[in-house]
This record gives sequence, structure tokens and C-alpha cells, in this order.
Amino acid sequence: MKRQNADGNTFDQWLMGLSDNQLVTLLSLRPDVAVPPPLNVAVLCDRVRLRASVQRAMDEADYFVLSVVEAFSLAGAEKAPVTPDAAWQIIRQAGLAGDATTALGFDERVEWLRQRGLLWGGKEVRLLPEVSECVPWRVGRMRQLNAVVPVADVAQRMAELSEANAK
Repeated sequence: MKRQNADGNTFDQWLMGLSDNQLVTLLSLRPDVAVPPPLNVAVLCDRVRLRASVQRAMDEADYFVLSVVEAFSLAGAEKAPVTPDAAWQIIRQAGLAGDATTALGFDERVEWLRQRGLLWGGKEVRLLPEVSECVPWRVGRMRQLNAVVPVADVAQRMAELSEANAK
């Protein structure tokens, strides 16, 4: 069974529908899929999905890209199309979204994933299943972050514990 996005397109159809500029961007960001030159678009589609190629592309990911990948995975983007807003809400619930700058960074990371063919689709997107395997921690940990004490509050919490233990 081929996986489809909300428009009913498969990954292969989405990739074949990229503009020349988008395709050049993808090939320049993931040169391993272009060497040797693919015989046809089907070969290119297969190469873009190869686990080793996905891992090479994700080697350049920063912490926030990995967190965005985890949010999309938790939103179910590997199995069904989701809106980027669904992933953004997971990041907000985890306490990782502090201000408008973070929202801008989220949009930049979504575009980073799209340009590399790791996140695909239109308004609703899908995540290649191999992408979440590149997250170096257990996917799902983000849902537990709201229970973690922010770094700025650690000193105050330590002082409170010291006072409580002194009694």
C-alpha cells in the first residue's frame, strides 16, 4: 500500500511535482541521491527514501530540527497527513515554544525538512518514517518535558529543598 498525503498524492507523485528550482535545491542539499545520475524519477524517489541517505541528510540537523521531527512523529505524520500546526502545538505543550522567535524557528525547521524531501506534502504534510529513526533519543520524551524544571528555576528549587530538609 502506497502512503498518500491529504491530496491523495503519494511521495513519488509529490517529488515528481516539484518545480525545477525545488528539485535543484533538494539535489544540492542531498548530493548522495544524484550520484550516479538516476536513470529515471522512480530511481530518484527510491534514493531519497533510503535510510542511509536520510541519515546523511539528518546529520546536519540541529537540536530544534530533531525536536520538530519528534513533534511531527508524535502528531502521527508518519502514518497520516497532519498540519504543521499540530506539531507546533506539541512543541508548545512541551514548553519548548517561548516566543515569536521560536515560532519563526519552527517554520524555518519545517522548511529545512521540506527542502530535503524529509517532510512532504502541501498544507498537510507527511514525514518519511526513516526520519524519526534519526532522533538520538526516544521519540515521545517531548511529552514529558513539561514536568522538567526550567534551568532558570533550578537554584530556587534547590533552595526550597534545602529549607525543607533543614526542618
